[in-house]
Amino acid sequence: RRKPGEDWVRPAQSLACEGWEEGLAAAREAALAAVAEAGGKGFDAVMAFSQGCAVATALLREARESETGGPLADVRWALLVGGFVPRDPVFAAKLKGDGSQLCVDSLHVTGATDTLVPRPRSEGLAELYDSSRAKWFE
Repeated sequence: RRKPGEDWVRPAQSLACEGWEEGLAAAREAALAAVAEAGGKGFDAVMAFSQGCAVATALLREARESETGGPLADVRWALLVGGFVPRDPVFAAKLKGDGSQLCVDSLHVTGATDTLVPRPRSEGLAELYDSSRAKWFE
């Protein structure tokens, strides 16, 4: 948490993820509730923006590596806009999981003049996905 007098830092520039576990848990619970409301039918796709791309990737990683699959177990493709791997090494390692690529079709969207999340930052996230199934839009 920020100390009094500390400036706010944009998540894309932060070196520490504060509240990551709580945010991930809230996203997981919201997705589980949506699946339950749909009578157990899972999601076909996930769309995320900015730091939400890391959350979506974490949930996809959980779905691939856990016995129960989780709420995104049925996802076949991901649309990730301005996504990046957090600079916090602990959470970056969690996104990378066992090192295997996520086997879903993915579209990675980046802005040619985006200075906050330039394409190389988005490429870091894209490396977590199967490159033979990844597309780019700039």
